[in-house]
Amino acid sequence: MAGRASILAAAAAALAVAVLALCPAALADPAPLSRGADGHAVVALSTPSGTLHLALDTGAEASALTETAIARLDLAPAPSGSAALTALTGQSHVNRYTLAGAQLGTLDLPELSPAALADAPDSRGQLDGFLGLDALAGRGWRIDLAANRLELIPGQPCAPGALSLPAIEGEINGRTVLVIIDTGLAGSVGNPALGRQLSRLPDRSARASIIGADGEAVPARIMRARSFSADGLVRRNVDIAIAGLPVFEALGLDGRPALFAGMDLLDMSVITLNLTGEGACVAVDMP
Repeated sequence: MAGRASILAAAAAALAVAVLALCPAALADPAPLSRGADGHAVVALSTPSGTLHLALDTGAEASALTETAIARLDLAPAPSGSAALTALTGQSHVNRYTLAGAQLGTLDLPELSPAALADAPDSRGQLDGFLGLDALAGRGWRIDLAANRLELIPGQPCAPGALSLPAIEGEINGRTVLVIIDTGLAGSVGNPALGRQLSRLPDRSARASIIGADGEAVPARIMRARSFSADGLVRRNVDIAIAGLPVFEALGLDGRPALFAGMDLLDMSVITLNLTGEGACVAVDMP
């Protein structure tokens, strides 16, 4: 979730439909991942009207397409109409469209209702949107960011956490932090409660802005963590943007240290994701 959004409203219904739809008799072949200019893991989605290049986004409950891509594919408005879009920087209402007959590699995806984005989720405007959890629901997945492939695996029973997004407990500088695994983010973002545990960088270049899918900008400060660990993922001396983003409050995470771990931390890791009707379970390791 960075420079793009996670749709919180109406996602539960979409996930329930996806659980029923994704029941292939045999596991599909792995789908290759390419890399975008900002480091995003990118999937090629085949549709009856053309190919979409989308950031794989585990921090988004539902998928979204740019208005340009929607027009190119000539998608019809979804019967459900508009939906609330909770971006990093705030909430707005956006139109939704119907995307049917899409394939991820050899796997048929359920009918999706992606939201319309005014801008692409990458800095160069090359991507057509992002593929969220609604497209992956009801199955197990291995996201191999070292081998650059997305693999469907047998789902395993698990006990999802309180959040609908994939999250695990981690540590930064030896202190507990809730880590949301967000492959749609190029750079990791923490809340002010986390910032109080980190070291300030002295120069002016440590200042930044976080721009959400709604185009709003929130000032941020780049801070340094001596150590970061989450499951089998370990990093040293990492820089993290700290900002008082509305999404932390929307998720009930404004009062405890929390971090959206983006591709700067997740790169070269292997993410195992199990999506059930109750929520998401995730594990992260280094190959």
